[in-house]
Amino acid sequence: SSSAASDVYKRQVRNAIVDVVAEASRNMEPCALKYHRGTCDINVNRRVKTGSGTQMLPNPDGVIDRDVDVLAVHDASGNVRAVLFGYTCHATTMGDYFIGGDYPGFAQRTIQAAIPGAEALFVQGCAGDIRPNNVDPETGRFKSGPLEVVEEFGQRLGNAALAALDLSGTDVTGSLTAQKAVINLPLAVLPSREEVEAKLDDKSPVVQRWAREILDTMDRGEALATSVPTAMHTLTIGDSFALVTIAGEVCVEIGLRIKEVIGDGPRFVLGYTDRVHWYIPSRQILREGGYEADSFYYHGIPAPYDESVEDTLIDAARELLGKQHS
Repeated sequence: SSSAASDVYKRQVRNAIVDVVAEASRNMEPCALKYHRGTCDINVNRRVKTGSGTQMLPNPDGVIDRDVDVLAVHDASGNVRAVLFGYTCHATTMGDYFIGGDYPGFAQRTIQAAIPGAEALFVQGCAGDIRPNNVDPETGRFKSGPLEVVEEFGQRLGNAALAALDLSGTDVTGSLTAQKAVINLPLAVLPSREEVEAKLDDKSPVVQRWAREILDTMDRGEALATSVPTAMHTLTIGDSFALVTIAGEVCVEIGLRIKEVIGDGPRFVLGYTDRVHWYIPSRQILREGGYEADSFYYHGIPAPYDESVEDTLIDAARELLGKQHS
């Protein structure tokens, strides 16, 4: 059965993670860290306001984050042994049901080919409303593939990371501090039974299924969730480096505000960490509606997020990083 296959897969993943941590700990050696920042333009905002609501279309004027964050790990001889690189973009250049590393996989290959013996590791920024700028010139809509485009986008990102490594970076030194908080992000006002029943006839099968799930919960006499627990981690090195991670598909507006909290020094701000439950939209997106705001329907959550979640996450990051309100 699929659940048995799923259990086998989970066990394999767990064992592989334990094995690789054990292997890494057996092979530790002194290293020096250096942070570099580049830029790359393979991404685009995917939300366009139209007369009939917000559509998933390329928006070249929309909010964007084009930073390529790069942390280089040098061994005692000065050789680069690992490159951690981050970018803010869905890995959905290919689409359909092909399995592969999409643009990050080709970016890794590009970096590793240029620096023999180095391991390249990709991490994803707050890309909830950002996707690859792979657009059909005829229709102006997003398209999937072909593989040549995926490879080209990956090479462009890999080359942007390599170009950043050629610039003088910032030494990352000092003691390591890690913090974690689980933040209960509040949902908006819960729907009444009548409001849920009205959705049983919605034109979207996803919304119909949501209505049935919520009514089942009500019929069992269970309370509907009023918030979603969301993990945030921070990892700082000395006064020079900050990494902030948030569970869920965090939209770019929130990621950019957390970068402002950190300041312009070495930084990574990542979504998709710990788990991916669903989108965490900015206040603006919650007001405008559209796919990211409505994604709660896909996950059996009774209501969208409250508009306060953006500020809640910014405050949590500031507190974990030990920053004061300015």
